[in-house]
Amino acid sequence: MNEDEILNKIDEFHEERISKILLGETPGTFLEGGKILLMIIPFGAFSLSKDINLSRFKGEYRIIEPLLYHTGEQMFDFDGLLHFMARNDGKWLSYVRVYPNSIIESVEGGSLRSDQDEIPYIEIEREIMFKTERYLNFLKDLGIEFPVVIFLDFLGVKDLKIVYHRKDAHFDNIHPIDRENLNLPRLIINEPVDTKKIFKSSFDRIWMACGYPRCYDYNEAGEFIAE
Repeated sequence: MNEDEILNKIDEFHEERISKILLGETPGTFLEGGKILLMIIPFGAFSLSKDINLSRFKGEYRIIEPLLYHTGEQMFDFDGLLHFMARNDGKWLSYVRVYPNSIIESVEGGSLRSDQDEIPYIEIEREIMFKTERYLNFLKDLGIEFPVVIFLDFLGVKDLKIVYHRKDAHFDNIHPIDRENLNLPRLIINEPVDTKKIFKSSFDRIWMACGYPRCYDYNEAGEFIAE
């Protein structure tokens, strides 16, 4: 396959997963509210000569972890290996799935709950960057090569907002998100990267959806400063 054909297959898979998540077709039942979808799809995912042996990661909980959580449970399903976090009532908060063809899908549904209207943006941004770095290192250890495509989507987030707490800052026309889903442009990664840098454009767009001109967790030089 040429690059355009590969990207078409990658886009189709990503769109299919979004559709199923929006329909509630997830491996566990989530809380009501929005969800964050982070997907990493290697170019070679649809042309691997054989599946990854996922059984060797059974019990290795710290190898790959879900967004915003570092503990949880593990299980296999038809689509691959799951590491998930659930509440005592059985409602899921987050999961990460490794598919046998090396695709990583991470869904978080505990931080954008329907009973709140603010996005905990600093915590989410840090975690997306940190876990993406961990996921890329996991793929590297598997021998999976670049390029990879990274997708970031905020689903079911209409009416949520970012409240920027700096007292010396003032912005006009700040508003809640005006649409259900924020589908950020795909990121094509050809080599090891600083995840703090690659997500700046995505975080800018999320802040813009709330009325800000850019993400203010970065300075004017493009450096992430919300450590």
